[in-house]
Order: sequence, then C-alpha cells, then structure tokens
Amino acid sequence: MAEIARFNDIPIPWIFNVERTRQIQADKRRTVGGRMLMQVISIKRIWELQTRPITLVERNDLIGHLFATNFRSGDFWIEEFGPPTVTIKAFLTVIGDNRSIQLPDRRSLNLLVTEQ
Repeated sequence: MAEIARFNDIPIPWIFNVERTRQIQADKRRTVGGRMLMQVISIKRIWELQTRPITLVERNDLIGHLFATNFRSGDFWIEEFGPPTVTIKAFLTVIGDNRSIQLPDRRSLNLLVTEQ
C-alpha cells in the first residue's frame, strides 16, 4: 500500500496497514418519562497505523521525535494515492514496538492517532 502519513514535520512513509474507527462523544440523559435520549456532542476520528519492518535508525528517529514533542498534539494527515487529506490536530502515540526474529535489526511500530 502506498500510504504516507505525516505528523508535524516528520513523514511516516512506512505505513502498510491502516484501520479507521470513530469515537462518539455523547450525552445520555433520561427524560421525565424514562426514555433514554442521546445527544452526539462530537465524533473523533481514530487511525491505527502499522509500519512495515523498519530499521532501528528509522524507528529511533520516529520515537525520538515523539519524545521531543512530549506526545502532545500535532498536525496529522495521511495520503492515499493522491493529494493529502485535510490536516487535523491529533495525538500520536506508540502502542506497540515489535522486533522481527528473522530480521533482528528491523522493527514494526503500531501507532495510534486520535483526533483532538
């Protein structure tokens, strides 16, 4: 898959798997008659990104950038076979860091991006 993600000024060109979900923020209340009403306040978009095997240097560069920003929110966009999508404010965190047994100097990162 030729997908490229970018968080602030660092490209993440190694993405080969992306899962998108939405997180609904809602206010649930019961009426006087006992019926449940739900008012949607906001819908946050979430991306789970998985990298292809990357070198230790590439992994350290990305991890170092995230530590330098203290995992604060930044500008995120993902490109799929065309021009970049709309840039959004989002948090990016590492949720997995796996080393391949067959390729001991390569790693695969699982990243979670949550719209702010």
